[in-house]
Amino acid sequence: MANLISRQIIESLRTGVPIREAVQLVGSGQPSLEAEFNDLLKQVRTGKPRNDSGFIFFGDFGTGKSHALEFFASGAENSGFVVSRATISRNLQLSNHRAILSQLVAQMSTKDHREDALARILDDSTSMGSDFSGFQTWCAGEVTAGNLASIYGSIAQALPNLRYGTEEFDKLMSYLAGSATQQEIKRAVSAPRSEVPPTEDRTWQTIHFISNLFVHLGFNGWILLLDELELIRMIGSASARVARGKSYASLSKWFDFSRESKSRAFATVGCMTSGFVAEIIEYGPYSWNDEGNIPNALLASASPHLASPAAEAMKFITSQDAKKSLQLAWPSSEDKERLQESLKGIYESAFDTKSPRLPIHGESFESIRIYIRRWIAQWDLSRHGRKDSVTINAVTQNFESDDEDDE
Repeated sequence: MANLISRQIIESLRTGVPIREAVQLVGSGQPSLEAEFNDLLKQVRTGKPRNDSGFIFFGDFGTGKSHALEFFASGAENSGFVVSRATISRNLQLSNHRAILSQLVAQMSTKDHREDALARILDDSTSMGSDFSGFQTWCAGEVTAGNLASIYGSIAQALPNLRYGTEEFDKLMSYLAGSATQQEIKRAVSAPRSEVPPTEDRTWQTIHFISNLFVHLGFNGWILLLDELELIRMIGSASARVARGKSYASLSKWFDFSRESKSRAFATVGCMTSGFVAEIIEYGPYSWNDEGNIPNALLASASPHLASPAAEAMKFITSQDAKKSLQLAWPSSEDKERLQESLKGIYESAFDTKSPRLPIHGESFESIRIYIRRWIAQWDLSRHGRKDSVTINAVTQNFESDDEDDE
């Protein structure tokens, strides 16, 4: 079994799609960032008040932003949290709240659940006869306080009787993922007179509801991971300011700047490429100057109410970029040597062989993934008695997009 696990780790690293065991082996390589994340988990677990619900970290292409998110996901799961991840793109914009909620629910996991986590969590709780009375009382209080529409109180009352695989259960899962209609969820929980939140509030009320449900079921909270936030810049061209401004404004919700989520049962962590602030937000001769242009564009649009949250979001991104602890560092030679020694032992276990130590050569700015794949390829050649040398070239990314008209 140990040999099989070692083989799985090596093959996942070879393909560049590491499994959780491989991520834990490699580690984050970012002790300052790990400290920030662990402090965030502690704050969510204890309900400690804070100004916002999470942080954004930055790194050059190849420093391991997505890898760090995967490492955080594994650590949060092992610490008793539910974790969800969404990757921002031209087709999944921050301003499309329901689409992101759908992906967060689809990409949800816990230490014991890798697929259909939300459905499995609820199925486990109802099958084991979990006591929902505390959560039902909490929901009733939130409805009375105006923080939740009454449909959520009706859902809480129905939860103990909903069974996995039934039409009612499926409709509930669809509603919590942002899909089912008002009529469908009302029928599913037998609450025809319940109030359903307006479209603009539904995602945020659902997140508030789900995250606190997790806490009442014994989890420490819900961690939302947003990858590739720099792709805000892919929304049109430098002049497509209204569309891009809507994505900025959405950050005020995803990171809960207004502290609307009083219970703090969720937190958000995102990542961006280094240089985004200088190239896109701040004023400069070669910058898009979003901080100056976006609020004015929104004020002149059909969405003037978004100007203030968009400005606040850009200020937040800029403040995060200024924090040294939120900047990914390139791995040092010592880091690479320690990693190679650990990886060599895994490789030898996987293939029942002896592998040579390899020189740490290459550019200082090459990603650790390039080093790992070079080492594995070199050990493969050595195992087969070949003395060829391996060269792997990194590919740079370009986020330029064609000019498009604004909305």
